[in-house]
Parts: sequence; structure tokens; C-alpha cells
Amino acid sequence: MTTTYRNAGGGSNDGVKTYLFAQTVPLTPGNLVASVTLPKQVSAGKLHVFGMSAAP
Repeated sequence: MTTTYRNAGGGSNDGVKTYLFAQTVPLTPGNLVASVTLPKQVSAGKLHVFGMSAAP
């Protein structure tokens, strides 16, 4: 998904094309997730994780 802007401080909009990604990962039922490893670096820009959850 893309948006034409991102929210900026003070409630204003920053007119920068912004991308939103979601990822699903299959888990084995009955196993416990012990950790999640994120990349040490990305190829361009920055990586921001705003939320993560696990659901049956």
C-alpha cells in the first residue's frame, strides 16, 4: 500500500510517498515463538516496525 503523504509533527502532512507493508508467516501449531530477528541493515531508507502480533 502507498500513501501520498506521511504524518509529521504538529499534525501536519509531509508530502512524501510512503509505503506500508505487511507480512504473514506460517507457524507450526503448538510451538512457541521464542524470538523474531530483524535485518541489521536495509538496502534503502530505514526500517520502522510499529507493531507485531501473533494470532491462531
